[in-house]
Parts: sequence; structure tokens; C-alpha cells
Amino acid sequence: MNSGLNTINLNIEQQEEAKSNAIRSIERFSRLLNDYQNDIDRIESSLSAKEIIGRDVQEKTSCPICESIIDVGDISDKFDIPSETRLKSELTSIKRRLKDLKQLISDNRSDLETANSLLTELYLEKSKAREIMDEELSNSISPYLAERDAIVKELAQLDERREKAVHSLRVRNKQAALADQIGRLEGTIEKLRIKLDDLKNDAPSLDNVLKDLGTDINKFIQQVKIKNHHGVGIDEKTFFPKVRNIEYRKINSGGLRTIVSIGYLASILLQKLRKETNIPGLLMIDTVGKFLGKTPEDSDDSQIDSENDGDGVADPEKYRNLFNALVTIAEEFDSKGKLCQIILVDNDMPRDVAYENKGFEIAHYRSNGINGLPIGLIDDWDSAPKK
Repeated sequence: MNSGLNTINLNIEQQEEAKSNAIRSIERFSRLLNDYQNDIDRIESSLSAKEIIGRDVQEKTSCPICESIIDVGDISDKFDIPSETRLKSELTSIKRRLKDLKQLISDNRSDLETANSLLTELYLEKSKAREIMDEELSNSISPYLAERDAIVKELAQLDERREKAVHSLRVRNKQAALADQIGRLEGTIEKLRIKLDDLKNDAPSLDNVLKDLGTDINKFIQQVKIKNHHGVGIDEKTFFPKVRNIEYRKINSGGLRTIVSIGYLASILLQKLRKETNIPGLLMIDTVGKFLGKTPEDSDDSQIDSENDGDGVADPEKYRNLFNALVTIAEEFDSKGKLCQIILVDNDMPRDVAYENKGFEIAHYRSNGINGLPIGLIDDWDSAPKK
């Protein structure tokens, strides 16, 4: 069957080639036929023209310009006019070739029809041969296909069982991991509950917290040594500090507000020494001596208002006391092995304070660069490299 199918395919290829050759010949002969037909039309036109204008003309006529008599003469002497016999002979030859060409076109068309007819039969025969081969193959391999299908089905079932087993194993492993995690979390929760109970039992009351803060701020202000020192504490409603029983927001003296603000922040920082808090051990203060007298030369009416003068904060000693009070807090943290950092920024630290606490000065800048000091960030624009 396979050999017969190959023979059919070979015959189909031969007929397809014959069909293509016939189509190409028809196209080529048709173009040549058109050329011959054009040549015939041209020759017939020449014979017609010769009939009309090819005769000898013997006449005289007047010149259209000078009106003299002109003898036309023999036209055949002036122009090359082919003989009528040669044109007719050429016309007969082309017509004969045209007739042969038409016969060739007809023969090729007959070959084309024959090839198309044979191709139709061959394709039909090929289709039948394939059907017979497919039927025979189906009958011969059906048992193998049935066995293959059974094996494939069994493999699919085994794969499904394997996937289920792997999934179950993963679930069990996940359950074991979750059980371990649950055990750890339960232990952590129990520890947190115990710690929470301890915190609840040991939690300070609001009155105690306010009392501790009031004690610390009172001690700080006492170290600064302001005049008329009394009524220092924390307001129970607003939680703002108060001095002389006056709440912070109602204090008119700028210098006193500065001292109270720093003392309030310092008292909050000191809570880290007594209890466990989330307060960071960092205190940053800018322009500490803005409303405080730092040197006797600065203590004039242009810088110190009457309120400051009445509280005594214009005294340069207050700046020294404030600085020393902050140093005392840092030393108290250090003595108890706890970390804290206090950063002060001021434009003009008194010389005696700077001299007494040389080790605390980290950086010193001057806007004019006196004594070889670097120029600060605000004033160093002119010296910065321009790009």
C-alpha cells in the first residue's frame, strides 16, 4: 500500500509539472499570438497606405508662397516605398505562423485539460489509498493503543495518588511547624501576661508621676537659683510646668520661660533613671542663652526686658547654673551606668563656662573666623567652592 501511494504521489508530481508547463506555454504563445496579430495589422495598414498614396503622381501645382508653377514629379523617386509583393509575402508568412500558433495553443489547452482530469483522478485515488491505509493501521495497532491507554490511565492514577500523598505530607509538616510555633507563641504570651500583670501592679499613678516630675523640675530650677523660688510643680489639668503657681503659658518673662522649658525637658529625661520608659535618652536644645544674660557686657536694656530683670535671670551666673545643672544630669546617668546625650547649641558661650567645661565642647564656630575657628554652615557660603 505504501509503494502504491508513493507511485500515486509520483504521478501527481508529473501531472502537476505537465500542468505548469502547459500553463506557461499557453501564456507564452498567447503573448506571441498578440505580437503576430499586431504585425498583421501593421502590414495591412502599409498595403492600404500604398494603395492610397503609393501611386506615381504627375501633376503641376502653384506654390502657396510665390505662386510659381511647381512640377510635383515622380514620388517614387523621392521616397522609399516597399514593393507590394514583398509586403504580401510577409503577410502570408505571418498568417501561416499565426495559424500554427493557434494550433499550439489549442494543443496545450488540450494537454492542460488532460492533466487536470488526471490530477482529479489521482487525488481521488490518493485519498482512497490513505483511507485504506488508515483503516488497516487502525486495525493493526488498536491492541497496542488499548494497552497504551491502560498504561497511561494507570500512570495518571499513580501521579494523582503521589500528589495527594505529597500534599498530605506537606500539610502534616506545616501542621507540625504551626504546632511548634503555637507552643512558642503561647509561651511568649504567657510571659507577656505575667509581665503585664507586674506592670499593672507596679504601674505608678498619675499623681505619683506628676509628683516625680514636679520634684525634678523644682530641683533643677533650684540649681539655677532664680529669685522668688516657690510654687514649682506640674499642673494637674494641663500637665504644663508652673512656677510661683503660674502655668507655663502665662509666664511673661522670656528668660524664665527658657529656664522652665529646659527644666521640664530635663525632668522628663530623668524619668529614665527611675523606671522603664520609651523616652529616648537624647535632649537637644538650641540657643540656650537667648533670654539669659551671659556676660556683664550683654546685660543692657536693649537685650533684657523688665520681666527678666525682675526675675534675676539676666544675671550671667544663671547661665552658668543652667549649664552645670545639665552637666549634673549627665553625670547622674553616667554614675548609674545608663546612656544619655545632651546637645546644646549656643551662639556665645561665656568664656568662664567654656573654660571650666573644656571637655564638653565638641565643635566651635565663628562667623568671622577669629582665632583660627572654622566658619559655620550659615556663613561659609562665600568660601564654598562654586560649581
